Amino acid sequence: MATGTTTDANCGPCLYNNKTVPGKVWCLSCEEGLCQSCSESHQENHRECKNIVSLDEVAKNVVSSSSFCNVEQNVGNLLKNLSQLKEERERNSKQLQNDKITKTKSVKEMRRKLNNRLDTLEEKLLQELSSKSGTCETEINNSLSEIESKTKAAYAVQSNISHLKEMATDVQLFLAIREIDKSVSIETNWLREIANQNKMDKLTLDLNTKPMEDILITKSLGSVRIDRSRNTVSINHPSMNEAQIPREAKRFKIDQIRLQQKIYIQCNTQEFDESLFGCMICSNGDIILAVGSSKKFVVFNERGNHIKDIPVPGSPCDITEISEGRIAVTYGNGRKFEIADIKDYHYKTVKLVRTESTCWGTS
Repeated sequence: MATGTTTDANCGPCLYNNKTVPGKVWCLSCEEGLCQSCSESHQENHRECKNIVSLDEVAKNVVSSSSFCNVEQNVGNLLKNLSQLKEERERNSKQLQNDKITKTKSVKEMRRKLNNRLDTLEEKLLQELSSKSGTCETEINNSLSEIESKTKAAYAVQSNISHLKEMATDVQLFLAIREIDKSVSIETNWLREIANQNKMDKLTLDLNTKPMEDILITKSLGSVRIDRSRNTVSINHPSMNEAQIPREAKRFKIDQIRLQQKIYIQCNTQEFDESLFGCMICSNGDIILAVGSSKKFVVFNERGNHIKDIPVPGSPCDITEISEGRIAVTYGNGRKFEIADIKDYHYKTVKLVRTESTCWGTS
């Protein structure tokens, strides 16, 4: 930012000719400084400029002028704006620190609740595991008791058979064997029944943790985003009060207007020769040239660098911008003009209007 410490008012015409010459007088109409030499030629060429005064006179009482007061006020407003923005940024910084502390507590509280919930679920699952394990143990123990009872009875029958073989007569052994066979058949049928009733199935414990798998594979406990909202600082704009010294409205003759080159565009002279009809500066800074013989627009950026060629349906003559991305184009001998979109540097006809005669210019 300029500090405003320049104390010399240089001659405007000399600056235009790349010369730095201190100004001696000030033209209130043209609002520029003039050296002695340029002042004389200025009076001859600008006969309507009547208010040419010395720099000392124009600068008299500048401290008490409205212009100086406006500058002081504007600098004060600038400092006030910067101070308010600084305070707002500092408040925002402190708020972010508090937000971080608050959100950290929230994350830790969520972790505590998760731990408590997991402890409760763990206890419940272990209780279920203990209960199901006890049920299995009881079923197996009951089966073992029943098997033990049947086994003792079978050993008793086996012992009785051995005793009968030694002591009983053939008739007694014949009758006893029939009874023993009935008893063995009963026990064998019992074995078949309990097998069919799944009373002797192998028991195992299966742990189903499917509900927890989604939690275990989760990649985060949540997410953090940055929310933006417009600040409430009211910016005081520079005042637009009257200038230091009332001056006449500028009135220029054509021969007084000085052109200054801003952009230089290097064109293909052979292609553009006698076929460059229209030119337009877009609101986004692009420069578009209408080349009739090539039936296209040639687009340059605000620095004069070529961007793209846009083919068009005919030999364009004149172009004008209606709104950003939308233009009107005339086609001369084609007896028509079109409303077209050229967004993304592609030509798309929106409306075609036929004319009874040739149509060259547009504005």
